[in-house]
Amino acid sequence: MKHLFICREYPPAPYPPGGIGTYVKHICRLLAESGDHVHVIAQRWEGAPSAIAHDGKIVVHRVSPDDPVPPNFQDARHNSLIINSLTRGDCPCQAFSWQVAAVTEHLIVSEGIDVIEAPEWEAPLYYYQLRRSLGLGPAKQPPCIIHLHSPSELIFHHNQWDVTLSDYEPLRQCERYTVQAAHKVLCPSSFLARQSEAMFGLETGQVRVIPYPLGDSGGIDRPAAVWRRDSVCFTGRLELRKGVVEWVDAAVKVAQSHPTVSFDFIGSDTSFDGGPGASVRRFLWDRIPSAVRPRFHFHGSMSREKLREALAGTAIAVVPSRWENLPYSCIEAMSSGLPVLVSPHGGMRELIEDGESGWIAADATPAALASALRTALETLPDRRAEMGRNAAAAVSRHCSNQTVLEHHLELRRRLVERMADKPAATVSVAAPARCGMGLVVSFGDRMDLLRECMENMVRQTQVAAHVVAIGSSQALELCRTLGVGFVDRENSLAREAALQQILEAAPYVCGIAFVEAGVQLEPHCLGTLESVLDRRPEVATVSGFIGYRNQTADLDVKPGLDWQTLEASRDCLCLAVRAEFLQHRRSGPLEWAHVTYPGILAFAPVRKTARASAQKRYSAIALAQRTSSKLMWTWFLGAPVAEKIRWVGRVLLQPRRAAQWLSWQLRTASARTR
Repeated sequence: MKHLFICREYPPAPYPPGGIGTYVKHICRLLAESGDHVHVIAQRWEGAPSAIAHDGKIVVHRVSPDDPVPPNFQDARHNSLIINSLTRGDCPCQAFSWQVAAVTEHLIVSEGIDVIEAPEWEAPLYYYQLRRSLGLGPAKQPPCIIHLHSPSELIFHHNQWDVTLSDYEPLRQCERYTVQAAHKVLCPSSFLARQSEAMFGLETGQVRVIPYPLGDSGGIDRPAAVWRRDSVCFTGRLELRKGVVEWVDAAVKVAQSHPTVSFDFIGSDTSFDGGPGASVRRFLWDRIPSAVRPRFHFHGSMSREKLREALAGTAIAVVPSRWENLPYSCIEAMSSGLPVLVSPHGGMRELIEDGESGWIAADATPAALASALRTALETLPDRRAEMGRNAAAAVSRHCSNQTVLEHHLELRRRLVERMADKPAATVSVAAPARCGMGLVVSFGDRMDLLRECMENMVRQTQVAAHVVAIGSSQALELCRTLGVGFVDRENSLAREAALQQILEAAPYVCGIAFVEAGVQLEPHCLGTLESVLDRRPEVATVSGFIGYRNQTADLDVKPGLDWQTLEASRDCLCLAVRAEFLQHRRSGPLEWAHVTYPGILAFAPVRKTARASAQKRYSAIALAQRTSSKLMWTWFLGAPVAEKIRWVGRVLLQPRRAAQWLSWQLRTASARTR
């Protein structure tokens, strides 16, 4: 088989890869070693400049915002506008998802991809799945697997982040869509699988549980002196959901009565509030009394080799998470031969037997963690070593590379066979019971804009079934001349009256589009709106990307948002509504949906309202850039001459961006010296 994985953080990544990157690295290697071919779409950055990298049977395709999309990809001529707008918009990760759609469609045709897998986090497969549901893209449609790792809704909740941050709602809705549209949903832990079934509206047992593979993790021989030490190590990002606050409070309480215990923290820092706020590391440090601070050590992120060296001197590992999936920090600690102290709120308890391979706290509170820690510290050195051996044996059974690989291959083969058994679509398709689009144009008192709008209608590939204009009474004669209906804007029920006119003139119309005069529809607009309504019977409303002529890169993009009410959509410059929904608002699907078509349907002359000023969340990449001077300098010194020239050229062409990056480095260096 030929597999395609989507993984933004596939190593080498611009920031320390988390569980997703580690999992994809391991499973890709296992599939390739079994004889299959593997393709990966990852993010391109200056530390991994090659767009395509071959490693035996693994081919990595890296994309960056300035890469062109394949010429046959829809809206290729508007791609620069779309990518720039998504990158600078409220939910920047959508830019990667947009490029993933283009590259995925290209690889399906050029490489014959058989099965696709992507994480639910940040929904990188969203635009491909959405396009596919609307009949766009190649005829071949491989099955799509969505692997549950860390849904944003749960991350925000357990990190106590503000849900008014700009990317929360788009992430939540896009992730919900990508999970529900998958042919199969996987999860490495029963803990998250059952939570996700409830959260995403899936049937009980619908999520298949396959643990993460162990990968190349191996045991570490520790001398007897190590087991006699009271050294406790936390590995992972310093993130609230990882339980670091509760763990520090518990550790401080125990440290005051156990003078020999020491605590190490290995992992990158994060933002405390999800935005550009205070760091979690600083917050934790301030909670530690000065009397015990010498026994608390924060090491930051480490290379794999350095991490193993640190674990070799550790007697107890800890995973105290408020909420967790199946963390590789626990898997790797156990495989190295360490007993692990864990909270019960995650897949960790599926790996550990309390008192045999580790210690399971009663809950994730400081009191419960402190109680479990005291039990661990009272465990004799020889017993700790024995528990470490038990831990290594347990995780080897649960996360066996061979067993995990066999489960994946069996699942993927069944999915491919099931898709192949589907009958081909018939050539002749019965005409839908409803067809055509009505159009309501709001023009105020600008009759010149009404004329322009009607001239624009002539260029549509599909003629409107009936048009009604809403505006000044002075335009009545003009509307008669143009052959369109008219409703006075002074009518308090003007929109309802316009709808009634259209439904009387064209009772079997598929839907009705509402357009502001002055908005120039793309020639395919009405045909596209009807096509969406025809293909997606659960959809009540459709909008699209709206470009602005007076902006170099400005776009309205609101993908994946649930439809609310027609009145709430008044500010949309181009919106289509299903006629059946307007006629019988209580019939149809229990939950009507809204779709944002993935492409530009119209251009407006000027943005009437400013962008919402919602606080933006710093992505992992942005946080990494703030502390990446050493990483970037190492890459620059070792890069080929051609790449150095290209990088310097970018600096010269984008001085403002270069200045911002340099400012980050100076602030970071200044903070380190204080």
